[in-house]
Order: sequence, then C-alpha cells, then structure tokens
Amino acid sequence: MEQPITVLSSAAAGLGLWWIILGVIVLMFPGLPGAVFRPFFARSTWKRGAMLIFLGLLFTLGGAITLTAWLS
Repeated sequence: MEQPITVLSSAAAGLGLWWIILGVIVLMFPGLPGAVFRPFFARSTWKRGAMLIFLGLLFTLGGAITLTAWLS
C-alpha cells in the first residue's frame, strides 16, 4: 500500500502538469474556452492562460519536491 504523502504528491504534480497543458492551449487558442464553456469563459484573455501555467508550475514543483524529499 502506498503512503498517503506519495499519492498526494504524485496527484499534485499530475494536476499541475494538466494545468500547464491547459494554460498553453488557452494561450494558443484564446477563443476555444469561450466556445466550449460559454457561460463561464465568455471572454478569454492571456491572463487566464498565464494564471493556469503559473498555478500548474507551483503544483508540479511542489509535488515533485515533496515526492523527492519523501523518497530520499
């Protein structure tokens, strides 16, 4: 059975990577979120993509650092 800290760290890193991918997609295609999620993303700006990338980097780095420190 896995330790809870390894599961949470891996989940945080995976979630962070997903948010980075979504942020890059929002930056490349700014009209896509507005077309898919009309009531929530009526106007998509570069700030939303940058925010997703920034949060993704924080989660990925935090999860990776925690996982590395725990396994060492």
